[in-house]
Amino acid sequence: MTLHISPTLELPVDAATDTRGILAKKGSGKSNAAVVLAEELHDAGVAWVAIDPKGDWYGVRSSSDGTKPGLPVYVFGGKHGDAPLEATAGALMADLILGDEDRGYLTCVLDVSQFTISDQRRFLLAFGERLYRQKDEEGVLHLFLEEAHEYLPQQVPRESTQLVSTWQRIVKLGRTKGLGITLVSQRSAALNKDVLTQVDELVVLRTMSPQDRAVVKAWLDVHVGVTEVINTLHELAKGEAWLWAPDRFDAPVRFQFRRRRTFDSGATPEVGKVRRAPATLADVDLAVIKEQMAETIEQAKANDPKELRRRIATLERQLAERPAETVEVERVVEVEVVREIVPGELISSVNQARVALLDFAQRATTLSAEMQAAEERALERNDRSGRAERKAPTPPANRHDRGDIPASARPARSSTPVIDGDVHLKAGARRILEVLARHHPMKVTRSQVGTLTGFKVTGGTFQTYWSVLKRAGYIDEHGGEISVTDGGLAVAGVEHHEPLTTAEVIETWRRALKAGARQMLDVLIDRYPHGLTRDELADAVGMTPTGGTFQTYLSTLRRNGLVDVGADVRASETLFLGGSP
Repeated sequence: MTLHISPTLELPVDAATDTRGILAKKGSGKSNAAVVLAEELHDAGVAWVAIDPKGDWYGVRSSSDGTKPGLPVYVFGGKHGDAPLEATAGALMADLILGDEDRGYLTCVLDVSQFTISDQRRFLLAFGERLYRQKDEEGVLHLFLEEAHEYLPQQVPRESTQLVSTWQRIVKLGRTKGLGITLVSQRSAALNKDVLTQVDELVVLRTMSPQDRAVVKAWLDVHVGVTEVINTLHELAKGEAWLWAPDRFDAPVRFQFRRRRTFDSGATPEVGKVRRAPATLADVDLAVIKEQMAETIEQAKANDPKELRRRIATLERQLAERPAETVEVERVVEVEVVREIVPGELISSVNQARVALLDFAQRATTLSAEMQAAEERALERNDRSGRAERKAPTPPANRHDRGDIPASARPARSSTPVIDGDVHLKAGARRILEVLARHHPMKVTRSQVGTLTGFKVTGGTFQTYWSVLKRAGYIDEHGGEISVTDGGLAVAGVEHHEPLTTAEVIETWRRALKAGARQMLDVLIDRYPHGLTRDELADAVGMTPTGGTFQTYLSTLRRNGLVDVGADVRASETLFLGGSP
């Protein structure tokens, strides 16, 4: 697979991890060159992110004439964004773009054109630091830094020192993490040289200014020492360029970029003509992004010291208002304060609050279940009422008035409350146990349990319930496979006679899956035992095979063992316990 950037020049797809600079005077075709690269990377299935200070990259969503869909790329921020972009959301957007191992990376435009210069610095610093720190060595992600001289200037003010240093590191070392970079600038002399000198290759279109030509000459002198390029820069036609990639070519290459296939929303307005906007944009699945952003935001809140302090204050208030009662504690959860996140001046106050939390924790249920939905809380209250009617807990012999005993002198309690000889399960834990009981004697994975119960398996709530069930001996987990024990079956109270039929297994999964994943599963079941290629499957469900929505739903099915993915995609034989449905 190659990148067709010109009728006369192709680059190998592994150029996606190259670091390059695109330098030219305005109006010479540098933005077209960057978008052509982006189009080719998209066609090759390589994710990319464009930092857009001009607000015109949204045009990639439409065809060149604006009448047909272009690339299904998310746009955040600016006047044409699918969702707003906040200057404080740099780290959050990095987390969203990196996603997880199942979804893959998100291709998108980050339109920072409505930010002030200071807000651009703030956003790009947090974005760059989080992206570099969190990006692993698997997978490729390419970054286009448009108008890079605006936020990576040669004359570095004190407030930009850390920003320039961060991006210099990304340009220099990003390849080892699968990060490719394209710096785009119309002011070569104003672009920070400590960053520019780290690129592996240079693309130069028409350049007139002596200062900008001097920058190009300095770069070429280090790498090749020829004058032909410099002597012809002023005569290059629009879109014509010199490429010098020492690791790929023996000498500089002169060529003409092809025209972009998508809408040129940054074209210079013509006198007497109204600048038109594209009439049709490619569809993107905002519902999927909304869900993913919600999870990312919740994770960000969990790591935010302000949010931590708010939660501590809320919990203390709730505990202070709670009437005195005997409450068995399932688990004491210590909240570790990470010094990299909490500013130094807050560490003392947060630690004091943490001590108070630990004291209150002897009378509280686990912290990680505090945000459980209202439905579960209602179920739990009903469950407690029913147990209380059957049998109240017997107070221990010689029990003293707990109000006369300081908290520090009270005896330690069992970490798992017991009523009538059984572990007192909250509604969420009971739901997990019932799912396992209904599937007995089949074994399932954690991911499957999460999908069937609606829990995020990496979340604190699920982990809390899981620990309670394991300590109680209600579930077994070996080699990644989970089953319910005889004790768990008894407590679950699920009437169970025969293993689930094929139809019951399929219907159970259909109820648990979202509409898109359910539609894909239905198509594959109809084709069983035959499969479909990714393109055929995407066409059957009306999606784009390289789009984020398709990848998300396919990953959900694969993660839950419902499909086998190889040269084609087919329904897993584990669904068909009794033959075809």
